[in-house]
Amino acid sequence: GYMDIDEIAYTLPDKFKIENVPQNFSIEYPFGKYSINLEVKGNVLRYTRKMQVNAGTYSVEKYEDLVNFFQSAADADNQKITLIAQ
Repeated sequence: GYMDIDEIAYTLPDKFKIENVPQNFSIEYPFGKYSINLEVKGNVLRYTRKMQVNAGTYSVEKYEDLVNFFQSAADADNQKITLIAQ
């Protein structure tokens, strides 16, 4: 298994405003955990993504759950943040 944590901080120019920020999201299955957290403080947007995949062998009946886990993570990764110029 493995744990991957990514954190990015964006400093927005003074003339930009955040119009839309995706909601925080987390999901947990026996074979792993995934979460994203978005935080806005002043003109700084901080994005944190955590992916933990647990080592192990799982039954074939869990395959659909495994696909759903990775698809949910991919969908969350593809969310958009909207900025507008003031």
